[in-house]
Amino acid sequence: MNKTNNEPKMPECERMRAVKDQSQAIGAFLEWVRSTKGWTLTEPWTDEYGRESQIPAGFVMEDLLAEFFKIDLKKVEEEKCALLDHIRREHDPT
Repeated sequence: MNKTNNEPKMPECERMRAVKDQSQAIGAFLEWVRSTKGWTLTEPWTDEYGRESQIPAGFVMEDLLAEFFKIDLKKVEEEKCALLDHIRREHDPT
């Protein structure tokens, strides 16, 4: 996409785009491990009697990958909204 002078900058989106292939490969691998091997990521847990065990880790894959690649998903969303606002202003017939 060609950027006009007043088009918002999107550094976080560009960083996310730069790691897209790696991120998708890691996500596909983790999903493969889960679906074919039955393995899950776990986290330590201690019950009310002090017994320690492991429970399935509660995470969203997109959030986990964003954390790994140091991508701020909140900034990505803000940049996308700014771009959408810009496009709307550019194409507003009034």
